[in-house]
Amino acid sequence: MRELPDPKEPVALFEGPSVRMFRGWALVALIFGSVCTGALLHAGVRELYEEYQRGRAIRAEPSATTTAPAVRGSPTLPAGVLEGPGGPVRVPPNEPVLINVWLEGCRDCMPAFEAWRAINGERRLRPDIPIINVAYGSASLSFAEAYGLRSRLVFDRGGSAVVGPLGIGTFTTLIVDSAGNVRMRDRPDAPGFVDRVNAAFTILQSAPSARPMTTSGPSSTTAGAQAPSATIGIDAPSEVPMTTER
Repeated sequence: MRELPDPKEPVALFEGPSVRMFRGWALVALIFGSVCTGALLHAGVRELYEEYQRGRAIRAEPSATTTAPAVRGSPTLPAGVLEGPGGPVRVPPNEPVLINVWLEGCRDCMPAFEAWRAINGERRLRPDIPIINVAYGSASLSFAEAYGLRSRLVFDRGGSAVVGPLGIGTFTTLIVDSAGNVRMRDRPDAPGFVDRVNAAFTILQSAPSARPMTTSGPSSTTAGAQAPSATIGIDAPSEVPMTTER
């Protein structure tokens, strides 16, 4: 007669070569999944770190209790050639020009991006105003196209051409005369922006380098910029730190 197993002792169920093989493959799958997860986490952390480094160069920490005085004078934009999707562009050119300086992913610049898109779409600026778009670091063409910033798009890689020399810390619109002097700095979302820009080009195109500009706007702060000699008034809106957000 066949003996029954002792109920007090555990019974080893499903033991055999197939079970051991299953356990082996399960262990291999677990190890493979862990490796893949680790690689994805490493890539994600690296991308976030690179974005942080990219935005850090122009991040300014404003004081909570003090406000820098309005920038006055006519700083000169260093001449150079910047590369872009359409080829090299001289910045600034030998003519009065509007230069938008911006950073894709700038968290605090979105009101300015939206305002520029509306202004550009409604064609509220004079059609004879030359425009150059300078993206800090780099930018995707789809983003530039979406916000009306694709025209004469160039990249200020490292910020050594425009962002650093002018201490730009947010979406900034520069009005530059034919001699490379920055005659006005503004933001598209500031009240009266369109009127100030149109008036500035009326003055510049009638007497590009000699006639003083008296267009006025909100008071400004400029991260990292020093006030040069007061020869031409420059009034611009308040700036906020330019940071990236994904």
